[in-house]
Amino acid sequence: MTSPVSIYAIAEMSRRAEAGNLKVRSELFRIGCNPASLSVLRQGVYLQMTYREQIVLVSPQEVLGVLRKIPRGTALPEVWERIFQHAHQLGKQQRLTYRGLMVVLFSFLAVLSFLISLKLF
Repeated sequence: MTSPVSIYAIAEMSRRAEAGNLKVRSELFRIGCNPASLSVLRQGVYLQMTYREQIVLVSPQEVLGVLRKIPRGTALPEVWERIFQHAHQLGKQQRLTYRGLMVVLFSFLAVLSFLISLKLF
């Protein structure tokens, strides 16, 4: 990558992250959440959401999908519970995907080593 291209890519990622941050804040406002109770900070391309003593680092697009399904006037603890459950499910899916990839990789290596041993003897 040339320098101007990488600078443009970083600027574009930053612009999209800021746009996602604003969309999440506007959805929280639509629902009726108090910004002082539910903190939303941008951390790179992710959002750090804090409620009481709990902190979640999530993608803005993932949170928007959850927030758009929540009707107006929903209580803040219920909103946070939905966000937290969704983030937990995403983390679990990522761990399962990683484990699945590791199983496939080790299986491939086992089959490969077996085939090599057959050709050597």
